[in-house]
This record gives sequence, C-alpha cells and structure tokens, in this order.
Amino acid sequence: MKEVRVGIIGTGAISWAHIDGYKKLKDKGVTVVACCDPDENKAREYAKENEIPNVFTDYNEMLKMDGLDAVSVTTWNSVHNPATLAALRAGKHVLCEKPLALSVEQAEEMKAEADKAGLVLNVGFVMRFEKKVQIYRDFEKAGLLGNIHLAKVKYTRRNGAPIGWFTSKDMAGGGPVFDLGVHVVDISRYLMGNKKPVSVSAAAFKGQGAKQNIKLLERYRASAPFDIYDVEDLAVAFIRFEDGGVISLETSYTQHIEKDEISISFYGDKGGIDYYPQPVVHTDMLDYLADIKPIVEIGEDDGFPAEIAHFIDCVRGEAASIAPAQDGVDIMRILGAVYESAAAGKEVALQG
Repeated sequence: MKEVRVGIIGTGAISWAHIDGYKKLKDKGVTVVACCDPDENKAREYAKENEIPNVFTDYNEMLKMDGLDAVSVTTWNSVHNPATLAALRAGKHVLCEKPLALSVEQAEEMKAEADKAGLVLNVGFVMRFEKKVQIYRDFEKAGLLGNIHLAKVKYTRRNGAPIGWFTSKDMAGGGPVFDLGVHVVDISRYLMGNKKPVSVSAAAFKGQGAKQNIKLLERYRASAPFDIYDVEDLAVAFIRFEDGGVISLETSYTQHIEKDEISISFYGDKGGIDYYPQPVVHTDMLDYLADIKPIVEIGEDDGFPAEIAHFIDCVRGEAASIAPAQDGVDIMRILGAVYESAAAGKEVALQG
C-alpha cells in the first residue's frame, strides 16, 4: 500500500474534521507531515496537539517539501483558488473545502489545472459521504420514489452568523448561500442525478446582522465582535433544471424563526422522502398510505472520515472521485446565479 504524506493548509475549525479523518488512516499508511497557517502561534499549537513535525506560515514554502503527496485546503474561501492552484502546480493532489472558489471562473481555472496535471481535485461535499445516501439510493432503485420532481431544502439559523471571515464578502464570497446553502443544494442535486440547471430565481435580504446582546440565552448571542458584516442574512431561491425538476432553497444566518433547522425533502411521482435529518419514505403500499422509517447505525466513519478515506483512495488510484471538481464548478454556477438573480430582481438563465 502506497504511503500518502499529507499537508493541511489552514488550521481553522474545519481543518480539525480533516485531520481527525487522516488520523483514522494512520495504520493504512497516511501521515499528516505538515500544516500551514499565517498565524504562526496558531499553527504551532495545532501542530503540537496533532503531532505534526513541520510548521509553515506560507503554503508556497510548504509545497516545496520533498515527499508531500496531497493537501487539504481548509482556509477561508478567498484562499481556496490560489492555494489549490499552487498545490496542483507543485504536483500535489488536493481536497478543497466547499465552495470550490469565489466564482465560476476561478473554479473552472482550478479544474483545468487539475486536468492538465493529471491530479485529483476533490471538493468538500461532505454530505455525499453520509450513510443516508445509501438509504436514498436503495429506495430509489426499488422504484418507491419514481421520478423526483421537487426537492425542498432548508438550512436556516435564528442567530447563527459565524464569527470572523464568514461575514466578510471579500473573504467568504457570500453569506449563508455560500456557507450553508451549498451543502443542501449540492446533496439534493447529487441525489437527483446531477441534473443540468437552466435558471435561478432568487431573493436575498440583509440588515439584521449578528445580534450580540441577546439576554439570558447564550445560544443566541454572537460569541465575538464582527469587524465586517456585509453578506446576506437570508436568501431564498428557486432552481430549475433541464428536465423540469426544481430545488426550492431557504437559507439564513439570521432569521426570525422558532429554531435552527436543516431539512431536505424529495417529492416524486411514486413516493417522497424526508431525507434529512432522519430518512422517512412516504408512499402507497397495498392500497394504504404508508410511511417507512429505515433504521441504521451511524458509525464513526460517517461524513468527514468517509470523505477523507475516499480522497486517499482517489490519490492512490483505487477509486474514481464522487466529489470531482466539475461538480464544484456546477455548484458555483448555481450559487453565483442565486446572487445574480437576487441583485437583478428577476430570474436568470444559466449557460454551459
């Protein structure tokens, strides 16, 4: 089994999910040998806790290391493009967190570079690696869903704007559409067969910002000051596909609702499925209306560990990517159209 030596670019919160996944593969020849963060103290603390021997503040320097095979790019969104391009040009395979870039053009540039170099470029679409995907696929193959014509997806928070760069448009590219909506739009389109999008109609709203003075409830108090908050609080979108199917999206950092919610439901001509958080199939059976609730054990390999293991399999040439760069480009095209439609106040057509 080929040894794979990995570097981590960016030691923020999401990087911990990546490194935990790599640690689970230690006995399978995977070692994290370097980490990089512009904050040297943060990088050194991260390296110490995770027993990483090499620390850098410049990813270009890290990429010069001999024997480095692959990297996870877990930076703020504005660094995804330059860090990924630098890694690919240095001959390293890349797992880049979502969204792939700040624009379709950047995402296409990254895919073209990976194709040119013959290297793996996977996108961090972690929901594709949850066991719920198998449940959906099994009921789909059994014919209980039929043709799926509508997915209703929601990822909303009452007062849940992340601190720091997430609320800076220059660094994040956008607000909840880029940070939260990307997950539910991607998994819905993926399960629906990666349908070709043809138009988007959307609206976005801002003005509430982060509420830092909520009394008596820690859950609804922002945990630190926000230096910049110039992204949307709330967005809704209607995404239409070539075959007539649609996705209805609602996503927010700040919205006057009872509670935070993540929900994904699919509706077909033979049955429907409330996919997230717990799969329940709604169908007709023996002339009864019937609800079917599969029981499944979710182990430690669900989500991020499975995503990391798949990336290593791709690096070793043992698997074809199920989260390839092209899908990252396609999702960028959809998310970009959400913002374009919201700004224009009208439906926009998608090209390509």
